[in-house]
Amino acid sequence: MSPQTNAHRPERSFAIIGHPVGHSLSPLLYETAFRQLGLPHTYERIDVPSDLLAARIPEFRATLAGFNVTIPHKHSIIQFLDAVSEEAQSVGAVNTVVNKDGRLVGYNTDIDGIIASLKPVVGSTRRMYAVLLGAGGSARAVLHVLTRILQISSVTIVARSASQMKQLVRDFDGAQTRLITIPFSSAALSEAIRSSSILINTTPIGMHPHILDCPLDATIQFPEGLAVFDLIYRPMRTVLLQRASAAGCATIGGLEMLLHQGKRAFELYTGKELPLDSVRDQLVRSLSAEEASHPQ
Repeated sequence: MSPQTNAHRPERSFAIIGHPVGHSLSPLLYETAFRQLGLPHTYERIDVPSDLLAARIPEFRATLAGFNVTIPHKHSIIQFLDAVSEEAQSVGAVNTVVNKDGRLVGYNTDIDGIIASLKPVVGSTRRMYAVLLGAGGSARAVLHVLTRILQISSVTIVARSASQMKQLVRDFDGAQTRLITIPFSSAALSEAIRSSSILINTTPIGMHPHILDCPLDATIQFPEGLAVFDLIYRPMRTVLLQRASAAGCATIGGLEMLLHQGKRAFELYTGKELPLDSVRDQLVRSLSAEEASHPQ
């Protein structure tokens, strides 16, 4: 695709905020798309500890046309926004903020990424059972998709924080899906996985640079027919996905979710369609080069 001319196109600044954000691929994703479409925009990483988030909002409102939100601000950012989309309000988490003439409006494009990622492995959901690892902002988006869009039969939520799990059950109560909570240490975890159709990891366990870690104990077996979705994209094949693949399971990495949530955010930012294939190629090249230089 030939870049379009930059003439008469105002430069706009975008960013990703979180703590820390050093390993995010979002800058490469958006910069590649800006370059492909000839847009003179910029995208940066901004590290914001939780105790400084409130103080930085006026700066973001004045200087950024939009920003992505990552750990640990996906829920806490809501209180500082002027409006929140219905879906993001339902999820209770925001990952994309658009500055509309000084008004900060929050969205959750993780939903788009999750739906696109699950589409290849989700068939009939009437008797579909899932195990969800984690209870943070990404887990909220996954639970929204599983309970309110796919309306699957049952989700077993597994996390270290009992209070976070209880909050998820309260927030998503009323859906047709049965919600069960167990700690990672529970002996019931192995049985829950054995009886499930899909296992989804939303924790950061196994993410670069701790690429040899896995959220599940090595004694846990993966049953035939299980699909395993790991939201981590760095590395592209986590230890969890490697173990699942060796057991004959279908596996889904986090790169497709990153791409499709970014595609929706890009449309919100620019009104234009993200050049998905060329951006995917660039991200795969970057990740492959990194993993070749730091093999497991």
